[in-house]
Amino acid sequence: MSAAAGKTEATANSVADAHSTPGQPNQRRGARRWKFDWAAAADLLYPPNCLVCQLPGPTVDNILVCQDCRSACRFASPACVRCGLPLPVGLPPGGDCASCQRLKWRIQRVMPFGLYRDRLKQVVLQMKHAAQEPLSLAMGRLFAEVLADQLADDAPPDFVVPIPSHWSRRWSRGTNPAMLLAESIARVRRWNLAERILLANRRTMKQGTLTPAERRRNVLRAFRVSESYDIKDARVLVVDDVMTTGATANEAARVLRRAGASHVSVAVLARATGDA
Repeated sequence: MSAAAGKTEATANSVADAHSTPGQPNQRRGARRWKFDWAAAADLLYPPNCLVCQLPGPTVDNILVCQDCRSACRFASPACVRCGLPLPVGLPPGGDCASCQRLKWRIQRVMPFGLYRDRLKQVVLQMKHAAQEPLSLAMGRLFAEVLADQLADDAPPDFVVPIPSHWSRRWSRGTNPAMLLAESIARVRRWNLAERILLANRRTMKQGTLTPAERRRNVLRAFRVSESYDIKDARVLVVDDVMTTGATANEAARVLRRAGASHVSVAVLARATGDA
């Protein structure tokens, strides 16, 4: 609640108290308290359904994703800092995998919430539909807590930027999961959401139908940085729903760094491993 809103409510309560009979409870406060208690009791008697599995269960932090689905989606094993893939057994956390040491990544860091398989794969596919926007926002809130831990020792990003979707694709789908994830993350962490920094030049083919080499060609020069923003020396956090080869995120990072960004990290909800 803002300071102005809190002051308004406090003033309203004071006025109500002044018109109440001494020694009697204020009726307006009693009505508000009764409504709140009734809502809490209703949640206990009739728990809301989880947005993922659709089964009833208690909410945690007012996010409608049950604890079982949270655990099933989350990937907490050591991952490569540069590409976000699970590190081979025996390699210490916090380093690059052998593949990343050979590639020219424009990205400094990839932070996945989980792997694109099983429950989280189901979530990502659900998020492609406009009716599932509440699920996208809920997953963004969960992801925000994970990012807080992963970035605890780093400076916060200057801008949170979703991977852009061409207007024709947004129109046909009716939603943009990357935008909703970025919006939710920025709101929870109180970071600066800048949805118009990165713009789509053209509609690309679906990456899932292409080979790795074709994916890189497909997204080459697909993005541009808006001239309305000055991102010189800025730390940018790019947000997307799924990452497979990293071609899309790497092209976005290339464009951002060419425009002056000093550091580009990627937060991806689901990291594909090639076996999903």
